[in-house]
Amino acid sequence: MGATMPNTTVTTPGFWDDAEVIHAYTAADAVADGDLVALDDKLVKSHRILVPVLMTRAAYADAVDWTRGDDEGQSITGRAHDVLSIITFMGIAKRAADTNEKVPFELHRIPDKTPSGQPSRSTTALRTRLQINIEGYDMTGMPCFIISMPGED
Repeated sequence: MGATMPNTTVTTPGFWDDAEVIHAYTAADAVADGDLVALDDKLVKSHRILVPVLMTRAAYADAVDWTRGDDEGQSITGRAHDVLSIITFMGIAKRAADTNEKVPFELHRIPDKTPSGQPSRSTTALRTRLQINIEGYDMTGMPCFIISMPGED
């Protein structure tokens, strides 16, 4: 019988282990500043997503925001529901959490504004491309999903 080695883990100190954080800008800070928009927590949880879902201002304006009134069968809540449904039913949120990478996805929605920023009169759904990734929400390490336009950080 051969000798067995005890189960030991050797760790070497990392360069940043003792570093003092002098400034951090978290997703929670970006929500407070208005740079990120938090989707309604109750709506998020109804899709069985247990962490906050945030959108960049540009992604929110393109996919969720609705200023034309509720008479056209559109609403901010309904459009947010559509985004959350796509990322849960298609497994996109899970893929982003598993890979820790930006995962692209597409959504069809009626545009609220024209490319020049004017109110749109369109009633035809157009495709928009978005991406989702998982990030740290605050300094406690709690995660969140961030949905953005392609090319946004």
